[in-house]
Amino acid sequence: MKRHLALVAALTVAVAACTPMEKSVGAAKLRHDLEAEYPQTTIDVALVNGHQLELTLNGQAFRSLPVGRDETKAKDVARFAFEHYSSGATIDTIEISFVRKRTHILIYTKTTSTSWSFATSDLQ
Repeated sequence: MKRHLALVAALTVAVAACTPMEKSVGAAKLRHDLEAEYPQTTIDVALVNGHQLELTLNGQAFRSLPVGRDETKAKDVARFAFEHYSSGATIDTIEISFVRKRTHILIYTKTTSTSWSFATSDLQ
């Protein structure tokens, strides 16, 4: 009986551990897909509280977008991310940030960016 309980406990822990791992693997695959779609761009992907996806894109193609076209491009990136993220059904919001300028002073880094937030219901 003790072995049975130990096995059930171990399986419970293993199943509970799989969910964050799946999301982490999904985020890594999404980053890979985004880098393939937007070459010469540094991309950071973060999952916040399991319901918000935050993407930061740093590349010349995004820095040089004129005002107005940048929001359209941000929505295109959000839509691409939503379609390619394996756990997309759990995401409520996708936040897109385009880095405009990054300044390094010794150990301090200052980043200037423009951000947009999109509800996934608006991306479908």
